[in-house]
Amino acid sequence: MTPEAMFDAYELYEYASANSLEYVWEGTTAYAKRLRILQPDQYIIRPVRTRRGITHALLFASAILRAEWEAEAPERERIEAIRYSRMLKAERAATDADRERLAASRQAWPARRRRRRPS
Repeated sequence: MTPEAMFDAYELYEYASANSLEYVWEGTTAYAKRLRILQPDQYIIRPVRTRRGITHALLFASAILRAEWEAEAPERERIEAIRYSRMLKAERAATDADRERLAASRQAWPARRRRRRPS
């Protein structure tokens, strides 16, 4: 099957899977991004018939996505480390607050208990 012979979304999916391609739909931000950053020889734009009518799909090599994913790995790891440290800080803060609440209730407990006793 050649890209020119595509008629529906499932055929687009099959063609992209068989040829290690990714695709994005016209009208999405991913479509605009790919048009902006890729060279014309790195993608193919083909019409696709959908339930809503004819739209376009932009096909490009899966290797491009893999390269972007690997290039962004240090940033993802940095963000993950920040989230993890914030989680630990929140856990410590919650634990300290629980200790303070427990200490306050322990101090107030004998006073409450003394009030309940008949005089």
